Amino acid sequence: MILTARDAISDRVEGLDAGADDYLVKPFELSELEARIRAVLRRKAGRATTVIDHLGVTLDPATHEVRRDGCVVELSPREFAVLHALMEHPGRILSRAQLEERLYGWDEEVGSNVVEVHIHSLRRKLGADFIRNVRGVGYRVPLAR
Repeated sequence: MILTARDAISDRVEGLDAGADDYLVKPFELSELEARIRAVLRRKAGRATTVIDHLGVTLDPATHEVRRDGCVVELSPREFAVLHALMEHPGRILSRAQLEERLYGWDEEVGSNVVEVHIHSLRRKLGADFIRNVRGVGYRVPLAR
């Protein structure tokens, strides 16, 4: 992704032809940059939509809505962030540190067991077997049951 002040069409074409996935001209809103990054990640993962549907759980990042077997599940923003991270790549193990990075900014104090608390809550809301613990490594959403 190219972030630049050069706004001529020829610059844009040259950047995209050189291999960039996107071209964003400064100044820009942070929310637009975040949306473009999500779009690049979707394309990389082979998904045309932001909605993730896995093992009966549907997660929509655009609306922050989660459904389990069609029923809305109420999640806190941090529970949603943990679930989103795990569902982006089912089967991939995320460490506690990786999940903490998704939950907190650089200037925020991280509680000692905050990830475990959110995982416990998500298991209660989505089913105990939806999020698996890989002892000593982290957590994952299984590929299949």
